[in-house]
Amino acid sequence: RRRPARSGSARPAAATTPVTATETTTRILGVYPNPANGRINISFELPEAQRVSFIILDAAGNPVATVKGQLFPAGQSIQAYNMAGKAAGIYTVMIIGERNWRKSYKFVVIQ
Repeated sequence: RRRPARSGSARPAAATTPVTATETTTRILGVYPNPANGRINISFELPEAQRVSFIILDAAGNPVATVKGQLFPAGQSIQAYNMAGKAAGIYTVMIIGERNWRKSYKFVVIQ
């Protein structure tokens, strides 16, 4: 059974955050090898040169590694990181650009 519409009961539209061109054209191409038991390579592509930070999170969301503000050129780049000695499990690498964008990618560490 339908209820009649009430005047003034309309909900306001939710605010949206504008998406930047940099955010939509930045891509994580992958983390390899996946699964890994040592060094990983984080492959990504930037539309323009900028500083990029990397945070690696464990399955509980706790940061286990951080690489801050390295300058990368436009185009495809690779950031290596050694996961040797880290517990086996699922991890997430979060890439954060200086232009206020974030991308994430999951990978597995085995022993």
